[in-house]
Amino acid sequence: MRRKAAFALGRIGGDPYTRAKALAQAFKDSNEDVRQSASNAIARLGSPAVPTLIELLKSNNAQVSLPAATSLGDIREDAKNAVPALRDRVLAKDTEHARHYALALARIGRVAAPAMGMKDARPAVHAAAVEALGQMGGDGAMVLVDGLNDKNVHVRRVASNWLALMQVADKPVVIALGFGMQDEDDAVRVQCAMGLGFLGRRAGPAVPQLKLALTDMHPEVRARAYHVLTVLGERPQETLLAALKSKDDRTRINAAAALVLFSVATDEAILILKAALTHKDLALRVQGCTGFWMDPKFADPAIPILLDGIKHKSAGVREQSASGLVLDLKGKHKVDLALAEAVDDPDPNVRQAVINALRQTWKGSNQLHAILARKFKMGDARLRVQMIHELSGWMFGPNAKEIRQTGLQDKNDHVKLAMLHAIRTHAGHLVIEELKLLTKDKSRDVRYQLVDLLARPEAQGVAVLGEMLRSDPDAIVRVAVMQRIRMLGVETYATLLPAIQAAAKDRNAHVRAVALGELIHRSEENRHSLAKALIECLKDADAEARQNAAYALSNLGTDAADALPLLRQLIEEDPDGTVRTHARDSYIRISDGINKKKP
Repeated sequence: MRRKAAFALGRIGGDPYTRAKALAQAFKDSNEDVRQSASNAIARLGSPAVPTLIELLKSNNAQVSLPAATSLGDIREDAKNAVPALRDRVLAKDTEHARHYALALARIGRVAAPAMGMKDARPAVHAAAVEALGQMGGDGAMVLVDGLNDKNVHVRRVASNWLALMQVADKPVVIALGFGMQDEDDAVRVQCAMGLGFLGRRAGPAVPQLKLALTDMHPEVRARAYHVLTVLGERPQETLLAALKSKDDRTRINAAAALVLFSVATDEAILILKAALTHKDLALRVQGCTGFWMDPKFADPAIPILLDGIKHKSAGVREQSASGLVLDLKGKHKVDLALAEAVDDPDPNVRQAVINALRQTWKGSNQLHAILARKFKMGDARLRVQMIHELSGWMFGPNAKEIRQTGLQDKNDHVKLAMLHAIRTHAGHLVIEELKLLTKDKSRDVRYQLVDLLARPEAQGVAVLGEMLRSDPDAIVRVAVMQRIRMLGVETYATLLPAIQAAAKDRNAHVRAVALGELIHRSEENRHSLAKALIECLKDADAEARQNAAYALSNLGTDAADALPLLRQLIEEDPDGTVRTHARDSYIRISDGINKKKP
């Protein structure tokens, strides 16, 4: 009834300001469907609802402030007066819901773009802001353009990445991407060049900067600049051939590397590259190597240079060096050991290049495993997660138990979840003794994911599942255990029957409803007592408990006749649509069974 009342208030006539205040009370309702209906209804009132929604936005209760933000976003540009209040929520000390508030700002439109907090130092706020700006298209692009001039390299990287993906062809944006190719950071230059590549023929205003980029210190920037200029009808090879005459070593060597890459090299370019391999500047020696990446004959002179390059002070040089080390496919130089030492590089782009190269040069020696184990234990949580996801194979060898246990006992939940995912992928190595470490973990998400693994036959975790069903402190985990039990065989069910019977008396109605449904499915006994217990679950405040109870009752047939009055009430009044559907289906099945029994 409360849901229907909220729905009606959004559509009936009368003073919209008064209706907005009435709907505001429904935002504090304990039922999520009522709150959702109120949020939808108040948004239909438009600008008259904004003052009320601003007050709701200030609530310390997220169940009130989040739907208020959603409603303001639904009102769009007419909610512009709410921009300061939304900005305050984006920049609040607690960053948990920053993304939700930022996306609401994005829907309000151009006036909200400067309020996003893109330059906030906190990663959660910054990520929320740039995502929201990215969804705004042209309206958000100019704020991101401003980010290309920020002192913080992370801000510049994220701004350039989103501008590239947005493919906005407005002249100021194109010119900004062009000048972005002169940034001191390699990643920013690569992303700006990528953005101009996406624009193709619309990148014309950036031609002068694209020509300069032909001799950039990064081969990907050179390659993308060459491609865009070709699309625009320019002659980049002529610019490069002229650059071979430059007195500047950097210009001359990079031009030669670009010409070799695009198979338009002259004898002069080849001689320049060979001479670059002995240049006093290591960064330029690495550029000389990039010209020969496709030629295995140059592996022997190039590999020592690239091994030095992965220790260079420039992240761009380290990244290029790591990528080039795949030349050592025969393992002559044991570059996998050097790459393993570099796996914890402070720059994320370098780390990715190192890991990509390591996967291709992997030899799996004991020495390699020892290095990776040391890096895993010493690195930060982000590195450990990345190593688990991308180098997980080494964690499942015969001597890797200690590493797996280290990951499963990590203080960071993301690391533990990543390790569980890796164990799931390498199913043949499931070891119940290792997994049992997590049954008492403080994180509900970790225990929830653990249930999936324990329910697999190779995990041999049936007994542990039964214990979790009895003792896990969180009802969501206990429900997950019951749901997995449904998929297990008859023998397993028999083993877990005592735990299921205990769950049928669980303090949480949702757990009880699922367990009772399973008992009904597996047995013909005590059906009247099961029906009585399910009827009690129909009265619970938890919508999912009511859903499962109604569904289970439909399998009891005439034994559930006493449930008909309450099912009818749910059909007419329950605020949850799924409950109403299950109640209706159950009511029909029980009634049909009764009618068939009548003479």
